[in-house]
Amino acid sequence: MKYTDRQISNLLKSIYEGSITVSKLPTDLYKAIGNHLRDGVYKGFGGTLNSFSFDTPDYELLSELRNNTYMFSAAKTYQQVREMSSLAATAGTFKDFKEAAMSTYKRYNEDWLKAEYNTAINQAFNAKKWNDIEATKETFPYLRYSAVMDKNTSDICRPLDGITLPVDSIMWRKYAPLNHFN
Repeated sequence: MKYTDRQISNLLKSIYEGSITVSKLPTDLYKAIGNHLRDGVYKGFGGTLNSFSFDTPDYELLSELRNNTYMFSAAKTYQQVREMSSLAATAGTFKDFKEAAMSTYKRYNEDWLKAEYNTAINQAFNAKKWNDIEATKETFPYLRYSAVMDKNTSDICRPLDGITLPVDSIMWRKYAPLNHFN
């Protein structure tokens, strides 16, 4: 994510001083998170909006995915500001607050953001793939669920392995990759 040390310092200072609150969120953080996740969606989908004709299912789907990344970014920004504001309310000094708030910042914007970015890539890839499946379902009317069967296979995926159903089956609305976060 493109968010500098200076921006992080300003963010923490502004939260501590009360000029950034859940009612007045930092737009630069919101945009940095949103842009990062949007780039993951573009990577997974195989292009930007400019890569697809306006009147195609791919353009429409990619536009929705992109918009969702910004809605998610808004919620994520709200939650971390809320959490850090609580820390500011109970911290004695700015130094104490900064230490605790940096832990929160890193959890949201390093640890969790990495998983969210990887998920954005994979979900966008699979969304694009689904558009392709829909476009060719007359020729290829069935899908087979193929789970990776190893020691990490979940109780959700194990019984689905090998199931073959028509593309229009309601089962695919619930069980399609990725079934698990990250």
